[in-house]
Amino acid sequence: VDGNRIGAIGFCFGGRVVLDMARRGDDLKAVTSFHGILATPEPAREGFIKGELLIEHAGQDSMVTMEAVEAFREEMDAAKARYHIDVFPYAKHGFTNPQATRNGEKNGVDLAYNEADAEVAWQNMLNLLERTL
Repeated sequence: VDGNRIGAIGFCFGGRVVLDMARRGDDLKAVTSFHGILATPEPAREGFIKGELLIEHAGQDSMVTMEAVEAFREEMDAAKARYHIDVFPYAKHGFTNPQATRNGEKNGVDLAYNEADAEVAWQNMLNLLERTL
């Protein structure tokens, strides 16, 4: 591992974890959150986020609303962070997980896998990693 070139990715709650790592100033060059929780009790402060953030968000996510996305955007702008948000308009929470639809139906949760959007989101992350690491 090259300690000068570290990235982090997370899904759902893991997305929040990697974003919070960036918010507290961990030395990460790239961070990707897939259908992640964007809210935090400790908003980013200017100058703390060292790397570039990529948010891969489902436009039909009933757990992390577009209002939460807008609040995140405002937080990142105030922190002067480098970030990009991709919104997949027809995707639901868990869209990268091939088991999401079945798990959602089984547990009564609004989840759905979307293979096409998952592939695009993954490629977006690979592009970020190639550019930053």
